[in-house]
Formats: sequence, structure tokens, C-alpha cells
Amino acid sequence: MCGWMQLLGRGHPAHEVVCMLDLDSSEDDDDDDDGDDGDDDDDGDEEEDAKPHDGGGASADFTGISSDEDAEKCPICLNTFSEQPVATPENCEHYFCFDCILEWTKNANSCPVDRTTFNSIYIRKCYGGKVTVQKPAQKSQEDAVDLDLEQTNCEVCGGSDREDRLLLCDGCDAGYHMECLTPPLDSVPVEEWFCPECEATNQSSSEPWCL
Repeated sequence: MCGWMQLLGRGHPAHEVVCMLDLDSSEDDDDDDDGDDGDDDDDGDEEEDAKPHDGGGASADFTGISSDEDAEKCPICLNTFSEQPVATPENCEHYFCFDCILEWTKNANSCPVDRTTFNSIYIRKCYGGKVTVQKPAQKSQEDAVDLDLEQTNCEVCGGSDREDRLLLCDGCDAGYHMECLTPPLDSVPVEEWFCPECEATNQSSSEPWCL
């Protein structure tokens, strides 16, 4: 404690002055420390204000882009969908290459993405196209599915067999068996061939107009 003291029977005001100076110094130090603490708090607040607020918007945008890109790729082979036939399980909307999902069904009848069980698959000509064929999906299926998305039938008999004798019209792409024509043909025409309907249209358009 500092104050008026008696040291060896003699007043020692110098000691008092020293003590008072020490007290003042310590108080000043305390004030400085308090001021430093306040400055530190202010600096901390400024640093917190300077920090960018991560609302997750950027990551959400990247996630969306990634999802869009993944949506156009087969989850099995990871190839981008182009013009190949694709298929979707009946109970979900995940797209796969037809060959990939057909091979998958030989071992399991669940979606490779969400494991939803399915009993049939919808086949499309291309990604985003309309359903053209519905095939049952059976586990351990060994027989290959005969998929002919460009199948052509004869306009007369309705059959699609005897493809070696099935002619395609160069005007409308309609199919006719050579033996179904009137009169029937014995050999495949070397030049262009037009079905009876297109032939009649061509003849009428080539006739001169009468004024």
C-alpha cells in the first residue's frame, strides 16, 4: 500500500511519490489494456463484417449445372445421349442406354440410380423422345430383344417379313412386297421406284394444263 509512511523514523515522501506514480502508471496500463481490448473487439467486429456471407447460392448453381449435365448421360456407361435408343424403367424417369439397361436387367430388376423395382421398361428412339416399345424386364434374361425402331410393313399385306423382297418407295418411303404389287415384280428395280400412289401423283402432275 502506498501513502504517507514512516521509514526508519523518517518521512519518505519520495517513496510516496514513487508509489503514486506506480499507481498512476498501473491505472494507465489498465486503461490502455481496456482500450486495446476494445480495439480488438472493434477489429473483430470489422473482420466479421468483412467476411462474405455464404448463402450457398453459388454452390447451388453449380449443383444445378452438374445435375443438368448428368441428366443427359447414361448413369451406367456415362456416355452422353445422342441418337442411340434409350429406355426408362416404368416406375421412375431415369434414362439409360437401351443396351445398358437391358444388360442390367439380366442381374437385377431395380433402377441403378434409386433402386426402385420395375417389371418393364419403356423404350424410346432417342433421349427425350416418345415411348415406342414397352418390354418386360425379367431378371437373368438371356434372350436378346429384337428391337427394330425403323420397322417397315407392306402396305398391301401388312407383313414385315421377306425384307429382301420389300421395296421402299423413293417418294414416300412406303413398303411393298414385290409379289404384292399389281402386276407383281420379279426383280428389284435398278433405278428409282415409286409406289402406285406416288406414280399416279407424278403422272397427274406431269400432264399439261388445258386452257
